[in-house]
Amino acid sequence: MIIVYKMSMNHELRSGLKWTVNECLRLEREYDLLKLSVEEIALLHQRSPYAIMYKLDAEGIADFNELYQQTYPNKASNKAKEESDDESESESESDDKKNDDASELSDNEYDRYDLKQQVRLLTKQLSNLTAIVYKFVSGHSNVQSHSAC
Repeated sequence: MIIVYKMSMNHELRSGLKWTVNECLRLEREYDLLKLSVEEIALLHQRSPYAIMYKLDAEGIADFNELYQQTYPNKASNKAKEESDDESESESESDDKKNDDASELSDNEYDRYDLKQQVRLLTKQLSNLTAIVYKFVSGHSNVQSHSAC
């Protein structure tokens, strides 16, 4: 029991430190060849399980969502249930609203690696921000013109 306590105290000593090439190679070996769990690898690397999952995903070794479901099965199933409840509520609300933008992306269709989707989403966000700034500037100039009279 004392050993576990000492290991958990050092669990995140390397938190925030840059990953070395040797550490990345070791990570891949421990995950692919030795089939260690995320928590075991986290202890060995003195990093959090989230850091291990993010790095495995960033290196293209494993998918973060799959690792999360394997590491935290209870949390993942509860989160999925909450998202499906939220999705059903938002679907009923969206039926009431008129959807005039055919390229609107829903959460389950979004692929963070699809560059075209990202460009469309950023273009839409930029357009919305431009409209907000334009309204602010035109409203601000109207106030100034009225005060000049």
